[in-house]
Order: sequence, then C-alpha cells, then structure tokens
Amino acid sequence: RMVTERSVTDAQGVRRPDRVVWLPDGSVHVIDYKFGERHENRYRRQVSRYVDLLRRAGHDDVTGYLWYPIDGEIIEIR
Repeated sequence: RMVTERSVTDAQGVRRPDRVVWLPDGSVHVIDYKFGERHENRYRRQVSRYVDLLRRAGHDDVTGYLWYPIDGEIIEIR
C-alpha cells in the first residue's frame, strides 16, 4: 500500500511526507524527495520526525529515506 502527500497531524502540527509505503512484511518506508539546495541536517530532522510519527502510530519497523533524484543519491534514516 502507498500514499503520497497525505497530511498527518500530531501535537507539533501537520506533517506531509512525500510518500509512505507499507510493505507486505509489515515494514514501512517514508520517502522525502529533494530537488533544490541541499540542507542535509534540516532534511534529516524532517524525515526523522516522519519516522518517529509513524512509530508512535504503532508501526515498529519504519525506515526513512531522503532521495535526491537529480544527484541519484538516497540516504537512509532510521
């Protein structure tokens, strides 16, 4: 199952990850695409918040990814 840009609300406000994918093994991948300037620390914190939000929602196996399509780079965030 997959959703794109679906708003999720928590105590800190509204979050909108680019893509969330639920895999058949029960794991969840949250993916955020970046096309502009690289603000590595800020983007890592952003994806980490998505991962934390999904864990608090009851998903145990969650991995986040920062994907820079133009550079062909994917950074895993747990």
